[in-house]
Amino acid sequence: MAEEILPLTIKDLTTGAINGTGVFDELQSTIQVRLDREYEKNRIKGTEYSQVYLGAMEASMQQSIVFLLGKDKAANEANLVLAQIALAEAQKDKVLVEIELLELEKPKVEAQIRAIDKGIEKMDAEISMLGKQEDKVDKDIELATQQILNAQEEVKKTKEEVKLVTAQTSKVGSEKILIDRNAANALIQGTVLSNQASKLGAESSLIQQKKVTETYQTSGTPGGMLGGQLTVLKKQAEGFDRSAEQKAAKTIADVYAVVRGTEDSYTPPQVVEDHETSALNSYLVSMASKAGL
Repeated sequence: MAEEILPLTIKDLTTGAINGTGVFDELQSTIQVRLDREYEKNRIKGTEYSQVYLGAMEASMQQSIVFLLGKDKAANEANLVLAQIALAEAQKDKVLVEIELLELEKPKVEAQIRAIDKGIEKMDAEISMLGKQEDKVDKDIELATQQILNAQEEVKKTKEEVKLVTAQTSKVGSEKILIDRNAANALIQGTVLSNQASKLGAESSLIQQKKVTETYQTSGTPGGMLGGQLTVLKKQAEGFDRSAEQKAAKTIADVYAVVRGTEDSYTPPQVVEDHETSALNSYLVSMASKAGL
């Protein structure tokens, strides 16, 4: 066991007495004995004694202090070595006990190692299974994503179809309105056509009547009614021509009567002079003939 080291005090160095128990007291007493013996044998004389005494005192004081400090240091080092030895022994004992415990625990540890190995194998299998499940989850996510996209497309398509149906419904409504209007117009047109048919029937009857009338006018006594009218008109035209010819002949006759009354030898002209046109001559000859001249 390590020795307990008490703290240093002045009493350890000197007790303050000639026969003190301090280290310095002990050294100084030893030096004093030897110094006195040398002085008695006249080996130290006069002032040499005082010089040697003071030198011995200073050396004793220094060595006493060094001794005390070294004594505690050596004791502390010794105690430290003893403590280290005790610690090493204790550690050795602990290690031996731990070795014994390990020997006792070895089967258990080996079983635990085997269990850990099996756990690791199980974990590896679970990790592999998790990897496969993760792949399946990724595929499921991809499938679900695609299904969502398809559903969105279907929704979009359905919306478009709804818009189309709405538009078609609106178109059907418009077409129904148009059909109703066309039906109404057809009824109106039917009435109009019926009226037109009645009108055409009336016009046809009128045309038939005109045909009968015109047939009557163009048939019968020569030339029918119109033929008679044409004959009358021709006679009237010929009458106008004869009247004009008679008036011309009368004019010539009047001229001849006037000239004959003034000159007996004058003969009535048969033709116009050469400088007149032949058409005029023919006309005059014709009028004279028709007038009986």
